[in-house]
Amino acid sequence: MIAVLALLCHSALAQVRDDEPQVWTSLDSTMKLSPDWRAGVELGFRTAADDKDELLGDLAVQSRHLDRLHAKLSYRLGLDEWQEVRVKHRFALDATLRMQTEGVKFRLRHRQTLRLPGADVSMKHVLRWRAKFSFPTDSVVEPYLSGEPFLLATPGSPVALSKMRLTAGTSFAISDQDFDVYYRYEHPIRDDKDPRLHILGIGFAFGVRLYK
Repeated sequence: MIAVLALLCHSALAQVRDDEPQVWTSLDSTMKLSPDWRAGVELGFRTAADDKDELLGDLAVQSRHLDRLHAKLSYRLGLDEWQEVRVKHRFALDATLRMQTEGVKFRLRHRQTLRLPGADVSMKHVLRWRAKFSFPTDSVVEPYLSGEPFLLATPGSPVALSKMRLTAGTSFAISDQDFDVYYRYEHPIRDDKDPRLHILGIGFAFGVRLYK
């Protein structure tokens, strides 16, 4: 299945003309602090055209007091445009509804992000809704599909749809370790100058138990 997904990703990237192919990689560690609390650290690197690669670092704390509804608060530090480095600061608040039926897992995540203003960086408030369907199997493989609209909330203007993100991937879970590979298509709506993104993503996550 990995070979098929990799072939599809390669074909999609190879056929891109005016669009922009990217590769996203991530390393994520989650620590169990108590039965209801988790803390996380994530490092990410995203390749882009014109030497606009981006390095990301995330810190997060998550509440699991409710079985079907989890909440998370996170902070992100981003660095890009290496010739003249830009620094970005972003806060995010997530609420994720979790449901499962026979053969299908459903996750609905609402995320609000606020990017703080800085040198050459404007303030940006975005509302996001991600619907994710995953399909457990008898093995460690779990394919999934997701869709996510981005709504831009600009002061003084109505909330407007800015872009759509569609993802197809497969995760491989072994104990507290998870490997993820996916293809993601990102379509801009608000700004005609933004490129359409074709993304090949690879991620690795692992858990650390400080509480048993």
